Amino acid sequence: VVTGCVSVIINSKNGLTDKKALKKALPFAATGLIAGYLLLPLIETLLLKKLFGGILLFLGASELFSKPKKH
Repeated sequence: VVTGCVSVIINSKNGLTDKKALKKALPFAATGLIAGYLLLPLIETLLLKKLFGGILLFLGASELFSKPKKH
């Protein structure tokens, strides 16, 4: 969370952040953060590791097999 906040601040100072998109995404990020915090004691560590690993595999595969975007 701290790293993400620092990244947004630094990229905003450098003009690399779409502030309109950031304002739209911020409520969802805050909701996800609070929901994760509240659900954390209810979920076992092994399950969290498997879920995180699955998300990383999905994101990696989608990046690997997606078509390159034309600029």
